[in-house]
Formats: sequence, C-alpha cells, structure tokens
Amino acid sequence: DRMKQEISKRLDIALVTLRPEDLTFKRIKEVLGRFLPLRPVSATEPIIAFLERKSREYREAIGRALRRRRRVKDATPVHAKAS
Repeated sequence: DRMKQEISKRLDIALVTLRPEDLTFKRIKEVLGRFLPLRPVSATEPIIAFLERKSREYREAIGRALRRRRRVKDATPVHAKAS
C-alpha cells in the first residue's frame, strides 16, 4: 500500500482506497464522483444490480474470513515464556 501511495503521489494521481463496506453503488459513486466526471447511471440498471450482488457476496466472504481468523486466534493456546 505504501508503494501505491508513493507512486500515485509521484505521478500526481489520486489514490482512492475503498474498504469492503464501501463497495456499494451509492458509496462508490460518491467517492469516485469527487475525482471523475460520471455519466448518469440508474441504480436499477442490470449491471448495477449485478455489481451490487457481487459486492455483497464479497463483503460477506470477507466477514466470514475475519470471523474465522478471530476464532483461530482465540483458540490458539498461549505458551508460557521459558525462563
């Protein structure tokens, strides 16, 4: 991520970082609209519905992975330090 930041700064390109919770039509349009001219797009267009569905699936998968990681971390025994 630091490399992306340095390259974009050097090239004077805005680096937009989106998190899983940002992956909605409304939020992406809001964020990118600050940097790019956007044509009018209806949230009811089939491609938008498809992208919303895929984004939701991705967010759900990330949530499951994070919960699994927490469970594994919580289940890992803490070993006493050797003297």
